[in-house]
Amino acid sequence: MRQCFVGVGLMIFLGYAAGNVGFGVGALVFCIGLGKVFASKTAQKKMEKNNDLMR
Repeated sequence: MRQCFVGVGLMIFLGYAAGNVGFGVGALVFCIGLGKVFASKTAQKKMEKNNDLMR
């Protein structure tokens, strides 16, 4: 989640300071953070499902 918020901050700051390129860098960092959150949630659900099957 932290990387998502860093990405939003970069979008705002760099979007103002560097224009479209800076906004794009911030968006890239945000999307990477979003992917990490999604992967973490998916892995957590998979682990819970495997634990339920083992019982």
